Amino acid sequence: MARRLPVLALFLTSSACSFLIDFDELQEGAAAPPEAGSGGTQATGGLDGQGGIDSGQGGLDAGGQGGTPDLGIPLEAAPAELAQAVCGKLSSCFGTTAMSILYADEECAKSTEHLILNTLVAAVRRSEDEGRLDYDGTALPACLEAYDDLDCEDVTVGFPDECKRSLSPLRDEGATCAHALECDEGLYCEFASCDCTKPAKEGDDCLVNAQCEAGLTCFLNTCQPYGDEGDACGGGVAPECITGLICVTADEKAMMPGRCFPAEDLFVSSAGQSCNAASDPPTLCREGLACPVIALLPTCVPIAARNGACQLAIPDMCPENQYCSSGACVDLPGPGEACATSLLSPSCAGYSRCISGTCRLLGDNGNTCVAPEECWSGICTSGICSPPHCQ
Repeated sequence: MARRLPVLALFLTSSACSFLIDFDELQEGAAAPPEAGSGGTQATGGLDGQGGIDSGQGGLDAGGQGGTPDLGIPLEAAPAELAQAVCGKLSSCFGTTAMSILYADEECAKSTEHLILNTLVAAVRRSEDEGRLDYDGTALPACLEAYDDLDCEDVTVGFPDECKRSLSPLRDEGATCAHALECDEGLYCEFASCDCTKPAKEGDDCLVNAQCEAGLTCFLNTCQPYGDEGDACGGGVAPECITGLICVTADEKAMMPGRCFPAEDLFVSSAGQSCNAASDPPTLCREGLACPVIALLPTCVPIAARNGACQLAIPDMCPENQYCSSGACVDLPGPGEACATSLLSPSCAGYSRCISGTCRLLGDNGNTCVAPEECWSGICTSGICSPPHCQ
């Protein structure tokens, strides 16, 4: 899901962000949405928070005043609106401590806005330019309201049907499509044929999550349910958990599954209280604290000062954009620098990804790339970050 997930790689994993932009077109080597961050070299969109839900600029209360036609939320404001809705929902489902660990030195809203800008919005813009689709900003507030009303387990399924009602005309089963947003509710765009197609049922073959019915994930090329509380999960042998639950003690290297536990039940220890990252489930520390991993009777300790002394801990004991190396907090490597090799910290500074041993800045559509993981869209075509589109 997020950058800091490697910090808890042997202990905690989550599929919370897998629902965000689950385009079926991302099947060709795309990076998972939870790894998205910001910082592309040609960033556009309201990264300063303009156009947010409460901003009054194209937001939910915009329009309809002084005789001005209500245009709802314009497409250029949609990424900020959707990002705030998504991150607000994730925070309510996971809690602030889990969110601070999962995102750490990247901001959820900033990351999600850039992800949406380079996938959903880029796809809609291209369809508009090609005369295939029209966007109605007056329908998007209903989408945001319906999304806010979802239960956490339903968040894993994806955005509610109301969100597609801002787009028209939607295509029926069997019609050609450029991406999933062109297909009618309950259909996805099959990239092998570029046709709108019904989703697969539990046990059916699949390549990506979008092929499966609501509530199912594509795991080992089969549509399977997400893990519920207490279910086996992760480790490369079981699906991930529904939103709000975290997969505990899974180990992909050993092909050992973990179990799904509510995030709110994991981060419970205060400063000076005992913690144990290896128990089942782990007893982890509240926000702003870390649990040392090399200690006979570990207790929660404060995050270290910048450039201060540290020890191996879960999460990493160092402040934003630093990691613990040889007992001291040092800066995480930035773009163009060799990736860090610590097992309990990210490999690169915020909004960068480790590609072939070197940190590279995440790029917007149109930026050069050497791998899908360094593109916001998760698609690198002929060395260029590209939006999803069926050819």
